Amino acid sequence: MKIQLGELKVRHDRREERFYISFEEYQNAVLEYEERKDNQHTILDFRHTFVPKPLRNQGIATRIVTTGMEYARDRGLKVKATCPFVKSFLGKHEAYAQLEA
Repeated sequence: MKIQLGELKVRHDRREERFYISFEEYQNAVLEYEERKDNQHTILDFRHTFVPKPLRNQGIATRIVTTGMEYARDRGLKVKATCPFVKSFLGKHEAYAQLEA
């Protein structure tokens, strides 16, 4: 199934601590996080990214992670990349390096 990234809406569920995209035929694509505070900052620990197998390699995970990073930047939060995908994303996108806790 070919996806049009521009048509996808990333939603944020603060209660469930996740960013997600809903699909009719598949499970949600998600970026799960844990919010916590240290002495100086609120940190979003991005823990897990999931995209349904038939939808992988189309930029969906990157779209969700970018939304999570923008959310953190807009609110002055720091991020931690427990998830290997997010860790790799940060290595490729220097614009978000200053967000790392």
